[in-house]
Amino acid sequence: MTLVLERTTTKTTSSGPWVDSHLVRLSAADGPKLRRTTTAPGNDGRGAIGTSRAHDALDQRLGLLARLRRGWDGPGSLPPSREATSTLYAAAELAGAARARIGASPHADGYILSEWERGGTWFSAEIHGDFINYSVEAADSERTWTGALSVAELSAFLRG
Repeated sequence: MTLVLERTTTKTTSSGPWVDSHLVRLSAADGPKLRRTTTAPGNDGRGAIGTSRAHDALDQRLGLLARLRRGWDGPGSLPPSREATSTLYAAAELAGAARARIGASPHADGYILSEWERGGTWFSAEIHGDFINYSVEAADSERTWTGALSVAELSAFLRG
């Protein structure tokens, strides 16, 4: 199976349109591949193709999650939805330096759990196919809430 994630940004400049497209293939056979194409004014339309950063542990983990099938953890277990995997990938791309602390674990109920600790506070996000449960736990308090399945919201949460 191959999971394809794509993000395209278009800007209008004084010399014409500028299109920046990220296409990611997560496949069982050869691991994640990132293809970034930029088409700038005056470009021949093919853009520059290459890897914008080294593949890291999160790329590998998301590739594994994309390959899970129904029953992966026993009868009745569900794989993470494509929407959950795509949202976490896109949010992690925007997380900058915070990307290094992002973990991703599948849950048999079909969501992805991402959690990390920073300065004695635990952060977690349960990423479902159509919503995200957030939690922040400090020594003396806990705050939980549910949000939309949003790349921008998740990315802001991941950056802390």
